[in-house]
Amino acid sequence: MVVVVKRLNIGSFKGLRELLAEAKYLGLIYHKNLVRLIRYCAELDNRLLVYEVMSKGSLESFI
Repeated sequence: MVVVVKRLNIGSFKGLRELLAEAKYLGLIYHKNLVRLIRYCAELDNRLLVYEVMSKGSLESFI
């Protein structure tokens, strides 16, 4: 399985709130047009989100 890992900058407080909100909502929602959140880590200095890879590329590449 190919995944994408999103890592938060340690010194960013605003980014931490956004990362936790993203983990919360993507963990609750499933839709065929959204990437799936596989795992997240929010302990000590590690703030990571692990997503599935979009097989046909990002929305930005189609616009």
